[in-house]
Parts: sequence; C-alpha cells; structure tokens
Amino acid sequence: MRKVLWLFAACVACRGMSESSFGGFAHGEHDGDAAAFRLLAPPLHRVASPVQLATSDGSELALARLDVTVTFDGPLAHTELHYRFHNPENRQREGRFSIALPPGVALGRFAMLQSDGWLEARVVARDRGRAVYESYLKRRVDPALLEQDAGNTFSARVFPIAANADKELIVGYDEPIAGDYRLPLRGLPSVPVLAVTVVRGDQRATTERRDVRPDDLVISADRGDHAVVSAKDAAGDPVFVARLDVPSVRAPEPMARVAIAVDTSASRLGVLREQADLVRSLVASLPSDAQIAIVTYDQGVEPVWQGRVEDWEPKLADRIVDHGALGASDLGAALDWAASSGMARVVIVGDGTPTLGEREPAKLAQRLAGAATPATIERVDAIQVGDAIDRDTLGPIVAAGARPGAILDSRHGDQLAHQLATALAPAQPIRVDGATSWWPQTTAGLAPGDPVWVAGFGALGAVHVGGYATHVAAEQGDASRLVKAVARAHVAALTVDRGKPEADRAAIDAQIEQVALAAQIASSRTSLIVLDTAAAEQATFGPAQAPGAPGAQPAQVAQAAPPANPGTGETISVSAKAPVIDPTSTTQGITLDKNYLRNIPVPGRTFEAALGAAAGSESDSAGVSFSGASSLENQYYVDGVDMDSASDLDPVYVVQKMVDNDVQATQQASAPPPPPPQQVSAGHGKSPYAGPFADVMTALAHHDREHALELAARAHADQPGDVTALLALGEAFEARGESALAARAYGSIVDLYPSRAELARAAGERLSRVPGQLAATIDAYRRALHERPDQASTYRLLAYALYRDHRPDEAADVLRAGIDHAQRPSIQQMLREDLAIVRGELAPGLRIILSWETDANDVDLHVTDGRGDESWYSHPAIASGGALRDDITTGYGPEMFEVAKPRAFPYAIQVHYFSRGAMGVGLGMVEVVTGSAPGDVTIEDRPFALQIDDARVDLGMVSKVR
Repeated sequence: MRKVLWLFAACVACRGMSESSFGGFAHGEHDGDAAAFRLLAPPLHRVASPVQLATSDGSELALARLDVTVTFDGPLAHTELHYRFHNPENRQREGRFSIALPPGVALGRFAMLQSDGWLEARVVARDRGRAVYESYLKRRVDPALLEQDAGNTFSARVFPIAANADKELIVGYDEPIAGDYRLPLRGLPSVPVLAVTVVRGDQRATTERRDVRPDDLVISADRGDHAVVSAKDAAGDPVFVARLDVPSVRAPEPMARVAIAVDTSASRLGVLREQADLVRSLVASLPSDAQIAIVTYDQGVEPVWQGRVEDWEPKLADRIVDHGALGASDLGAALDWAASSGMARVVIVGDGTPTLGEREPAKLAQRLAGAATPATIERVDAIQVGDAIDRDTLGPIVAAGARPGAILDSRHGDQLAHQLATALAPAQPIRVDGATSWWPQTTAGLAPGDPVWVAGFGALGAVHVGGYATHVAAEQGDASRLVKAVARAHVAALTVDRGKPEADRAAIDAQIEQVALAAQIASSRTSLIVLDTAAAEQATFGPAQAPGAPGAQPAQVAQAAPPANPGTGETISVSAKAPVIDPTSTTQGITLDKNYLRNIPVPGRTFEAALGAAAGSESDSAGVSFSGASSLENQYYVDGVDMDSASDLDPVYVVQKMVDNDVQATQQASAPPPPPPQQVSAGHGKSPYAGPFADVMTALAHHDREHALELAARAHADQPGDVTALLALGEAFEARGESALAARAYGSIVDLYPSRAELARAAGERLSRVPGQLAATIDAYRRALHERPDQASTYRLLAYALYRDHRPDEAADVLRAGIDHAQRPSIQQMLREDLAIVRGELAPGLRIILSWETDANDVDLHVTDGRGDESWYSHPAIASGGALRDDITTGYGPEMFEVAKPRAFPYAIQVHYFSRGAMGVGLGMVEVVTGSAPGDVTIEDRPFALQIDDARVDLGMVSKVR
C-alpha cells in the first residue's frame, strides 16, 4: 500500500477588515476608484472552496461529512466523492451545488439521496436535459441538472433541501494520473468528518479525520510508462489507456520581450495573492535586460508596470492585489492588448475563462494570430493558478503564436520557469499498433516534461511517437471506466478541432454529443440529470444502457406529458366565468387556472373567496355558486394531474401556502437622492431586505455612503460569492459615483455564475443603470439568451438595450425570435407591440414591465395612479384607463401595466414579494417605456432586490410621458 500524504492547513484565525482600514473614508477622503477599492483586498489570503452548496439567499450549507474513495486502475484513478451537507433552518430551501474538478476528468456519476433512496443521474444531450428540466419545473417537480459551466467547473441546482436535514450528493469521475494523485480540498472549511478510502487491487485502506480543515489530498502514484487494458467493452471491443515518457531534446526559447496579462476577475479572489507571487517569481527568473509589460484584466485592461527587468522592484507585484478581484473577465480585451504590446512572448495568468465579450476560442485566437501588430507574437503560454482552468478556450490561444505554447500548472513551480524558457518540440504523430482508433493522434500542445497519453480501442501494441517506439507494460482494468477515459480523450481531440478557424463547429458539436452520450460522460454538449423518481427517469428517457454499447444514447422521446387522470375528484380548469356547481357531481368543479394555484388557500382567505378571486370577480366571492363537499381534504385535478396522488410518476401541482416570515422586519429608512436604492413602501410595515444587504441599504438611505461602503466591503469579504453582497457593493459604489467599480461589482455576478441565465440577466439589469455600461449590459443579456432561449423576458431586455444603442434592426430581429419562442399568448402580444415600438410604428404611451429572475417564487407588480387607484393582479383595471395585462405566478414574467394615453399622473410603482418559497432573494427589474408618438421612446430601468416574504419595494414615480 502506497503512502497517503495528508496536507492539513494550519488553523489561522481569520479577521475581517479592521475599523482603521476604512479610516480614510471615515474622514471624508476620496481619491477615485482605485483608492476606494484598495479597501476591499482581503487582509489574509483566502482560498476559494472547490465545492459548495449555496442557497438562493446567499448562505452556504455546512459540509457535515465528506467520504472520498479513490480506486487506482493502472495509470487511471476513479474518484467517488460523497458529500453530506446540512440545512440548519426550519424551512425547505433551494440551493446551487458547484464543484471544480481536476482538468481532463471524465465525469460520469451524479447521484442524489431522496426520501425513497439514491437516484442516479442520466447523461443526456445538453439541450434535451434543459428541456426536460424546464418541463418538470413547470409542474412543480424539481430535478437536478449538473452542467459544465466552463472548463473544469460544474454546477447543479438542488431542490428540495429539507428543513433541519442533510442533503447528500455523490460525484464520480475518472482521470489519468501523470504523477501523484491530487484531490482539490484546499479552501474547504473545517469538516466534522473527513474519511478517505484508497483501493489498489485487492488492497483497501481507510483513514478518517475529524474537525479538520484540509489542504489538498495527495496520494503517491507510480511514475513512468504504464497502461491499463480491458479485453472487451460493452460493444465487444478491446479498450486501452497508456501513459509513456518520451525522450526529447529541447531547445531554449528566448524570453527577451514578455507581456504578462493577469486575470483579476471576481473568480480569482481566492488566488489573487498567489497570482501576484507568481508574477514576482516569474519576473525574477527573466534576464535582467529583458523587457516586460504587465497588466491586469477583468472588465477592462489596467497597466501594472512596463520596463526592463533590472528596473523592476518585487513590491510592484502588490499592485495586482491592490487592483482587487472583481468584475467579469474580458479575455479578448487582454489579447488585444497583448497583440499591440510589441512583445514577442505572451503569458496569460488565470483560468482562461472569458465571461465578458468574445467567448469563441477560435475568434479569440485570431486576435493574436491575425492582428496587425508591431511585432509578431512568437509564443503564447497560459499558467493555471488554482483549481479552475478552461483548456477548451486556452488550447487554440496557446497555439496562435508563430510557435506553439502550452498550458502550464503553477503547482509545478520548480519547473515552470524551465518550461517557459524551453521550446516545445514540433508536434509528432502518434500511432498505436493493433488499435482501430486512438486519441490524441499528435503531441500538439504537450508541455515540456509532460508524459504522452494515448487512449483508444483495439489491441495495444507498440506505441509510436514520431520516430520513437515502445511497448508499454499493461494490467487489466475495469472496462466501463476505460471507456469513459477513452471518450474523454476523444472529446478533447474534437474540442481542439472545434477551436480551429476553419472548423465546422456544428458538426463537431454533434460528434462530441454522440461520443459523450455513448460513454455516459458529461461534456460541453451533455449533462447529467436526476429526476424525482427512478420511474420518472425510465418513462422519460427509456432504459439505461451500458457505456460504450452501440448507440448507447438515452431515448430522445418527446417531452413527457402528465399522465391521465388517475381517479375522480373535483376538476379544476379554466373558464371565463364562474360556473354553477352540481352538488351531486364528484368530477365537476369551479373553474381555476393553474396560475392561480397560490390562492388555494391563503391565510385569511376562505376557499370560496379564493375561487371567486380566481374566477375574476371584483369582490372575492361575488358571482360564485359554491356547493358540495369542497374542502382542503378533497382531491383536486389540474389538467388531469391528481394533486394529492402519491404516484411517483405524477408531476404534481402543489397547493401552495404562504411561508411565514422568519425574518424580523428592519426599521424603515428614508430614501436617498436619485438614483435611489429600493426601500419599503409607505404603510406596508416591513423592509424588503435582510442581513448585511439591509444594513447597507439603510446606511445609503441615511446618506451615510462611507459607512455603506464599509459594510458592503465587509459583507463581500465574508461571502465573496454571495450575490446580495455583490449587489450591496455595487449600490455603495453607485452612491459614491464610482461607476467603473460599480460595473465591476455587477459584472462579478456573471463571472462567478457564467452558465446561470437568470443571474446573467440580473447582472445586465444592474449594469444597465450604470453610465457607460451599455455594451456590458448587452453582453450579459446575450449570454442569458444563449443559456436559456426559452425565457421570454431576455428577448425584451436585449432588444431594448440594442434599441438604446441605436441598433433598431437588431432589436427587431431579437423580438421576432422572442415571438417565436414565447408560448403564452399575452407575452406574444406584448412582444409584437414591442416590435412595433422599436420599428417606429407604435407610440408606447406608458408601459411598465416587470420581470424577475427566479422561477419558483411569485413577484407581483402594483401601480397606483395619482388618484389613488391601484392596479394589481386581483384588481387589474383602474378607472383612469390603465390595466395590468397578465398575472404570471410560475416565474420570470414579464408582466405589464399599460395605459395608451396616461392622464392620472404621477404613477407610483411597487413590487410585492407575494411568495418567496424556498428561493430566498428575488432579483428583477421594472422597465418603464414611455413615449407620446411613434419613434419617440424613453426607456428607464429600475432594478430591485427582495429578500423578505410579503414585503414590497418602492420603485418611484412616473411623473410624465416625454
């Protein structure tokens, strides 16, 4: 049994920012954005956790236990991670599971413990998984969908997380081991129980630690040539994976003119000091007469230093830390700078994940290869710092120079300088005697000193790398694991091909999807989905097939429809008016749209009154003939679905109740001057905010901007991934007039959650309010639309942002696409009218449009005219002529109040958090579109946040139509 090396971090008492840290602001000193942001640099090094389960209200669930099982299979390792998170609150919650895995892994298992046992995820096509996932959400059943965010990071929405209970998840993956095995654990908080089991052949050993804050787990492994083979996979073919060291002669690579671009986006916070130290040591390794240029990049490019190495002072690297880690990552802007820097060598320090601007790898690479520059870029290298790395994006970029570069790992610090100063050998062909197919087929992109990996099908004979040939000693291994490793190698090769400028990307995407489905692994084109029951999975996707079997793909069946009505009960359907109920009938009932399910029942309202409101009566029960034995104990059916059925196959519409407020209301504060932060509406009696965000908004309401920034900085330092902490930071910066820093705060949301459409949209809503950030706003909306083209609100937001950017034709194209995707007639009509407005064919009058960014909660729009008449879902039309057109209770919106010829000014706007449920913070925006003539349009964005159930937020007045 080989030695297991445990590296435990020492427990260091973390301290927050001291009061003196904010002394300059407390005395009213202020010298611009850079000086302000120095206060946000954490006083001690903080490392981002490689895994977390964060709830929607920003808090992280504690990891109660972690069981790690590592099984070695020749040069491969199979890792199973069993996480047990604990929810200490007395309410059901919703969360987001995220994990950074080692680069190059084949992720094939994701499982969730439900009340009736473990449910295993099915690997499905990414688009198919999202379609099924969305269909289940709409039926109040929430599966878990694990997707690749960028590079080696994955995330999944997890619901339900039961009250006062544990949530258990399993992640399993296979990876090739080049040297020692390493599991990223550094950054985890103290874990009550951490157990590691190592399996090698018939040997098995378990080590358990308690109340430990771990560093990375390192297990020594064999070096040198090694292979694992299996006689047959599920399709009957032999399969192999081999690792070999190939001798080569390396020539020196001059480093006389070097450009260094350091990623300082929000995701780099945990490794910002490491990156600064890396730059310090890198510069120290260069010749004294070398020319260097160093910049940071996030939402812009900022110079750090330029000159000769002999004039460099090591303390200058601290400027990287002073700049802070905040904002989205515009890698394209950094490459543009490098292309025009006049330097021959380019070194990118970061994870290579672009979250702002251009994201297509081939187009990013062209910025270096095709730019008209003063000097040709001879070589581009990227250095990974931390766990995250986007090799798919960086691959084409490091190949864009006149000579190939490499993706290097900062953890190999002893050989990093040597690798940078050594020329990569020309790509050599790889051939395997006896094999029918293998990947990769060349050594392109191989860093100096790295072993050659090759995986494929057929017999493993002699392996030829250029003119070198060798036979690799092999042992027998697990076929299913080998198939996944081979598929990962195949997908990696296809991804490299996809990054080439001339590539047929659609065809390659189809190949990636096919290969990943056959091997049942996650990829850029496949995801892992857990449905609510095993029976639901079988009904939706068909029987599972073994990895590698011919055509081993989940059945691409149509979207599962609700089952037929399983019994008798009261039928709840839609009707224009309340019908008369036959008291002898067990199948006839009052007409009720599923969107009014929140009304059955609510505290203080009888069942009869709820039905009356749903039927559209002006008073709760007017016009409703109610008879028969109707009560909460009866069965109700919506669209043929039994609401009380215990059948595992029945996605159910649940009778929703209001959740009791478990957060004490904070004291109402007066509003600051425009732009106002949101506040409680007069007379409603509770603040919409909680926790640190409430403290920041209260300070701003009292015009105490310095204290607000202090509070926001503390909140961000404590919870750098908390969306409300970033919003608080942005609000504080906006109040001080620091637009660039406010934009970086809001852009951080996209950087930290790049695949979450709703958060990209929320970031865009905030950015739209910041001067000079229209391009970033459009980019955020485009990202949201790319991730979720089914959500209608994004089309509107993007179209109006384009319209404000004087691009009406593009805006019109976006709205036409939105009309095609919208399923609700009222939303289709709204988008048609928007199209007429941007084409200059319709005067908007006054249109107040609400959209929000969570699907399982309910947010309502309230508009009160100058006469005191209020429009809301139960009273949509007001006497002065305006009306609320729709009431959407299933999330996102949009809902709209409109009046063609407004005359009852001023119109007051409020948003009501009708039902928070498990979602926590509710983000969204009200867009005010006005104009008295076609082509005369004014658009005003009013973003909001809500944290307290049943609270309202006041979004100001509309005093006139321009």
